[in-house]
Amino acid sequence: MNPTLSSKVYMGNGLLGKLPKLLKEKVPAYRYALITDSTVKDLYGDALLQTLKKAGLKVELFSFPAGEASKNEATKQRLDHALLKKNYGRDTVILALGGGVVGDMAGFVAATYLRGIPYVQIPTTVLSMVDSSIGGKVGVDTPFGKNMIGAFWHPTLIVADLDTLKTLPKKEVVNGWFEALKMFITLDEATYLKAKKGINFPLLKRAMQLKIQVTEKDERESGLRCILNFGHSIGHALEKLSHYSLPHGFAVALGMLVEARVSVELGYLKDADWKDFSAVLKKLGVNPKDLKSYDSKAVWEALQNDKKNRNGEINFVLLKSLNITHPVSKEVFQKAYLAVTD
Repeated sequence: MNPTLSSKVYMGNGLLGKLPKLLKEKVPAYRYALITDSTVKDLYGDALLQTLKKAGLKVELFSFPAGEASKNEATKQRLDHALLKKNYGRDTVILALGGGVVGDMAGFVAATYLRGIPYVQIPTTVLSMVDSSIGGKVGVDTPFGKNMIGAFWHPTLIVADLDTLKTLPKKEVVNGWFEALKMFITLDEATYLKAKKGINFPLLKRAMQLKIQVTEKDERESGLRCILNFGHSIGHALEKLSHYSLPHGFAVALGMLVEARVSVELGYLKDADWKDFSAVLKKLGVNPKDLKSYDSKAVWEALQNDKKNRNGEINFVLLKSLNITHPVSKEVFQKAYLAVTD
């Protein structure tokens, strides 16, 4: 892992306009392939394409339909073939402009195209800024689960323009804020106490710093980085069962509720602390009753393919003074699941 990941991250206002200069200085290339989705293309992609061209950079734009449903092997193959058809070589740099789906997809293309070429993350959502653009996890979804095919491939540069957050719907802002809360409650209690009062954009930089610190210490998720999976085992299962209609952040929030409740059932977390955390999530629009749409047995079955399972056991990140990954039985899971929805 590059020990200077933090030096690759630029966060601030007006950075899309400064991107040509950053690329020329930090990631020079013969050609650039700007990959985005249909929504971001209209919002920022076409304008950024012209900005890059006016600066003398050789660049083309490639897009795919917006949404988690496009994050699959078929879309990746179409992008691969589009680049091959136009003879993009190893002197190419991919620019991933968009949210988590775009970053994961474009990053996976970069990881495998001609056995690997550089790429730049340009996140445009809260979720992608604080989470998916950092850490090098790239990949696609499959019928067997979320992010089951992919790689670790770190971006050469991360450019987060806060101005892009101005066009986000409130629900999308909240969707990303859950990932920031996850990092605060597992890694930085002092910041969590500030964040629990409500959405606070200045805290996004702290969330990015925490993600960077963890991934620098544990690139391949062999230890400390597992903490970042709090809420994700159940969250990914819920996404799968919803056919990815349930937004990632909201799925993770429901997952955090259940996994925190498991912590209570096993004696690691006080019931009062769980109720306080539950109240914080409810203020952001998380309704525990939504879990009733997903049968606990179906969720448990979906958990069988979770990437974090070890030795045939399902592992959750549990909350206590120091966060731990712990195997959980079906009985404990179902008891916690029912307690949340009660």
